[in-house]
Amino acid sequence: MLESPNFALRLEALFTVTALRAALWLLPFRWWRGRLALILNRPPAPAPGDMAPSFLAARAVESVSRFVPNASCLVQALALRRMLDRRGTVCDLRLGVTRSKRGDFEAHAWIESGGRILIGAGPAARFKPLAGDPSKQVGSDHSRA
Repeated sequence: MLESPNFALRLEALFTVTALRAALWLLPFRWWRGRLALILNRPPAPAPGDMAPSFLAARAVESVSRFVPNASCLVQALALRRMLDRRGTVCDLRLGVTRSKRGDFEAHAWIESGGRILIGAGPAARFKPLAGDPSKQVGSDHSRA
């Protein structure tokens, strides 16, 4: 079991999610603002070839995030982006906003690659993306602000 690729992937995901959760808690917003601006202003990712490794990494992040307190959609998206970057897979971090039925502000983060959402797909359609070309983003025809 310790030799299995899924175990290694989950271990990497657990470490990455935990480290990013701690960093979001410890580092000031001004530090993150600069990094997120660089991430969000990249050109769109080209379509990758084989998506299977990306989906496996996404499932690993989702599965271990249940065990990391406050592993929000942002933590999960940043963790998956970090893991995919290490593998040379280009992906896009998407941040979106909307208002709830009660008028409360809500935000969501998700990862796309090759026009497909890898993590955070469930609620993504409800959110209006903050950056990038909305016509190229999954769920853009459902965006509401």
